[in-house]
Amino acid sequence: MAHHQIATNKSTLDFILAGNATFTVRSTKSDTRYTYKVVNPKFDKADDKPATLWMVKVLCGSDNESDYMTLGKITHGEFSTTQKSREAGISMSTPSVIAFMWTLKNLVAGNTNFGVEIFHEGRCGRCGRKLTVPESIEANYGPECVTKVGF
Repeated sequence: MAHHQIATNKSTLDFILAGNATFTVRSTKSDTRYTYKVVNPKFDKADDKPATLWMVKVLCGSDNESDYMTLGKITHGEFSTTQKSREAGISMSTPSVIAFMWTLKNLVAGNTNFGVEIFHEGRCGRCGRKLTVPESIEANYGPECVTKVGF
């Protein structure tokens, strides 16, 4: 699977909150990495209303298509665990939660150099389809979705 680094802070936050993003966060200090999916469960591709809730999942097995566990949710730019994730043993001190919160906090604050690299997985951040055209891979979105996210 090819990883494509997302270049700027603004494009990274936009990508993560686009509706159906899969990405890897890698610490430049420890080389620890986590792969996340951030999806808007009420995302209607025909309805371009701003999202208010995103579910955050982390890859926890070898099948990088289906081995994801729910960590929590993002509402109003803030991350929190859910009842279901807490029942599964996820807490605010779980390493993948700490890494996600660090990343989100710094992206929301507009910080650009905070010790992580972020890569998308070659799929559109809005609809999740595989990207095949080099311009789409660089833009992080397919040709239809790029017009809907305002680029």
